[in-house]
Amino acid sequence: MPVAVGAGRIAAVVALDASGHEVQQELRSQLSQLGSRLAMHCAGMNTQHISKQSISQDVLQAVRADFASATEAQMPGKAAEVLAKIVDGRVAKWCKEVCLLDQKYVLDDSMTVSQLLEQQTQQLGLLKTLQVSALLRVQVGEGLLRREENPGFAAEVAAMAAGGSI
Repeated sequence: MPVAVGAGRIAAVVALDASGHEVQQELRSQLSQLGSRLAMHCAGMNTQHISKQSISQDVLQAVRADFASATEAQMPGKAAEVLAKIVDGRVAKWCKEVCLLDQKYVLDDSMTVSQLLEQQTQQLGLLKTLQVSALLRVQVGEGLLRREENPGFAAEVAAMAAGGSI
């Protein structure tokens, strides 16, 4: 159920950087439309990062470790070099799935988002390529931890009567 009437469960905001340009009202409107389309793309594609360079080393190491353990479990007995190449391929694929600039653009899958930005830069007559300077995507309920055990109403009442907490 939506948080408010007309509101969805996913929100995304994209900040475009057209620095170095005097932005007239018409150009501002076109950039706003482009930003809205990119935000819609981020909401639909579960975009988490702007580019591979914007991913912290801690996150990359954690993802690599997850893929390494899963690959070893799926393919026991494979040589370490082979496993390393498979893990590298999986990490690269994951980066293309979660990094905005590497994703295929939702409204035209013949180009990536970075190609779209270059195309829009040329169409708008800008001297410097448009950049995505910030990205935020949130989903209702994201980050909430749920209880694994459900003690039931009777157990809750008994615990409260005994002075304990649940």
